[in-house]
Amino acid sequence: MSKERPYFQSTGKELATLFQENKSNPKILNGLLAELKHRKRPKSVALRENVAKAISTLERNSSIGKIEVTAYTSSDIAPQKKRVSQMFLQLLTTTPQVIK
Repeated sequence: MSKERPYFQSTGKELATLFQENKSNPKILNGLLAELKHRKRPKSVALRENVAKAISTLERNSSIGKIEVTAYTSSDIAPQKKRVSQMFLQLLTTTPQVIK
């Protein structure tokens, strides 16, 4: 497994499953997007567009303080309610709020 392309040997179907299971994990989505930029098949191109949209949505939501709880239930962070609440409160106090 290459550090630069950890999903190099993954099939298109495996990449699609990875996307479905990690839609709110920016770290995995960015790695997935990097791999999909090397792929030219129509399904991979369509998946790349969906991954890019998901990343854009996560960035937009985080920039206005609307973080979904599912973003904290990835393998990077334990899905404990108390921990999620503490992290969400910390995020709200450190991120500029945009009120519309």
